[in-house]
Amino acid sequence: MLEIKNEKGYALFESLIGLALLSIVSLSLVVALPILLEEQARLDQEQAIYHQLFEFHNGGSGEINAFRRGHKWCTITVGRDGDEREICL
Repeated sequence: MLEIKNEKGYALFESLIGLALLSIVSLSLVVALPILLEEQARLDQEQAIYHQLFEFHNGGSGEINAFRRGHKWCTITVGRDGDEREICL
């Protein structure tokens, strides 16, 4: 009879440990998800900028130099006529 009570206590203890581990994993996901979504948005924006710069470069606009100024990506383009233009996104 004493053995059955110990098994019930062990099952309860095992369930509490499982619940604690599940809580830790859930909390980690809740903390990491906004960071990952923000980074995904930043990478999507940078990819769109690089894509636009590539299309602009293939359009025959001449040489392109891209650089970052604060939170914006900028480029200075030199057209075939020698004029420089700065575009920031």
